[in-house]
Amino acid sequence: MTESIVPGEEALSIAENLNEPKAWLIQRCMNEAGKETVYHVLAETLRVELGGGMMCSNGKQRRTAGGVFFFLFKKAIPGPLRRRIFFNKVGRRKSAGDGSGKPKQPKKPIVAMTWEMANELARQIIHSAGGAKTMKLTLVGTPEKVIIQDNCALFSLKAAKIPDLPASLPVPPAGSLLTYAVFVDLKQWGKIPEGAKVVVEGFPIRVNNMDACLASNVKEVPAKPAKVGA
Repeated sequence: MTESIVPGEEALSIAENLNEPKAWLIQRCMNEAGKETVYHVLAETLRVELGGGMMCSNGKQRRTAGGVFFFLFKKAIPGPLRRRIFFNKVGRRKSAGDGSGKPKQPKKPIVAMTWEMANELARQIIHSAGGAKTMKLTLVGTPEKVIIQDNCALFSLKAAKIPDLPASLPVPPAGSLLTYAVFVDLKQWGKIPEGAKVVVEGFPIRVNNMDACLASNVKEVPAKPAKVGA
């Protein structure tokens, strides 16, 4: 493998965002697999980084952002194309195919919607909302602090990480995870042991820039039984 490929502005920009020194390899990925594939994998990489990153295969250290990008990129493309990009020297590329003599085309990637596009589309539909017969929020977590009032208990739960979402959806930006103030009827909360993990089902509202959940049901999450030694 050589570094004879001169990276363009887009590859340099991606490399800078990922703090990845091999901008030439990102350019090679663009040349061989197409820009759409690269930007799709970049969106997935940012999603992984926002969710806490990815560990190396030895489980001892976290991958760099660039390392996550190349790991996901290798998984997103066919084997012959992967070998051509990462294991063949420049100028010694072998044609990939299925035995018919025709090059095997990589699958068209799913490109995530940008937030610029999402905001524009949301403005078009936000004032034409349909009526939801049911709206329910489910929260699972362990409260750190509980305030007891005369008739209700109050605590907060914050999203710990971004779950796996369809690749076509916009990537949640940094700082977008919500914290809910949860209000539970005191009779229901009285059945929950102190320090227990709970499942809350309730109605979500926003009041004075506060996201709140008015609980209709709360249950303790049963602890997993201890494994019996052999």
